[in-house]
Amino acid sequence: MGATRRHCLKSLAAGLAAVQLPAQVSSKADSSKLAMPGLYRGRVIAVRNPAAIVSGQFQREPIRQMIRKGMAELTGTDGGADAWRQFVGPGDVVGIKVNPVGQPHVISSPEVVREIIAGLNSAGVKPKEIVVYDRYRKQFFGAGFDKWLPEGVRVSTPPKTTRRCRWRSRVTIPNHYMDMALTMPGYDAGNLTARRSYAAQFITSR
Repeated sequence: MGATRRHCLKSLAAGLAAVQLPAQVSSKADSSKLAMPGLYRGRVIAVRNPAAIVSGQFQREPIRQMIRKGMAELTGTDGGADAWRQFVGPGDVVGIKVNPVGQPHVISSPEVVREIIAGLNSAGVKPKEIVVYDRYRKQFFGAGFDKWLPEGVRVSTPPKTTRRCRWRSRVTIPNHYMDMALTMPGYDAGNLTARRSYAAQFITSR
């Protein structure tokens, strides 16, 4: 019951080696052009700029240029609003997953996230329709993400996590989950709740 995060990950890795995971299960929804595998299946764009980091500090303008160039090469546009409109538009609610676990140095940077938000805004997504989130509430606010986000952008974290593995949210969203086809030691694999990783409510209902 007092399993550490490392124990959780080791158990997961061992289980993955022994079983074949079924496809992700979710609630039924109308298909769209953005459904998997997306508009640009398997396409990866690499962008480099040595001026992006100077003396260990991120540089806003070079990063802005990199993101615009990447969007341009991916979409065949100039990388501006038309590029972002291929993926989002007015009325959409967009979640941005940030990473606080490597703080203070290896975390999502304000310069990158702000430029993504600016791109979304250019496509007609309002600040209140953007939710910046992470699974770990303490680390999220400890990293100060909420302090530098543009005004109106929302933040969120899952309300609860299980004691045995913090990466699995304890939420009651029965139609949005990944069936892991395995459990932690001591749990019944026939118990669906014990082996399913449920999506947090702010992802499924906002």
